[in-house]
Amino acid sequence: MLNTHAHGTGDGQDQFELRFKQLRTGAIVSFGFFVGALMGGVCGLFVYANSKTPNVHDGVYVLIQSVGILSGLVLGYLAARNVETQDELIEAAQKAGGSLLRRYKPKPGTASHSNVGQRTIGASAGEDFLKTLLSKTS
Repeated sequence: MLNTHAHGTGDGQDQFELRFKQLRTGAIVSFGFFVGALMGGVCGLFVYANSKTPNVHDGVYVLIQSVGILSGLVLGYLAARNVETQDELIEAAQKAGGSLLRRYKPKPGTASHSNVGQRTIGASAGEDFLKTLLSKTS
């Protein structure tokens, strides 16, 4: 079964998200059912179109229609699972991004965020670095 349970306290927003996920899952599976029935019907009609006596192929048509419906349901279910997995990945990425923003947010009262872009490096800093680097390698 699809995991469409919302995580959280169960307030109005979580209930709305739960209903939306269930509705979206139902819509995707229903669309898969419709497409499977349509494709099964079209393939079954080819059996009738290529037969001299169509009454003989009624069982074959039912079989083709059933396979079309079942394959549509399975593909709709797999598509709904894929959408759910993508939603979980997006939620995880958003949580990770939010935690990183909270982690590296400057603390109030510290001077570390007041001098961003104001620090100047002497003109010879690059030359000094290159000299020390070259002296250590030789």
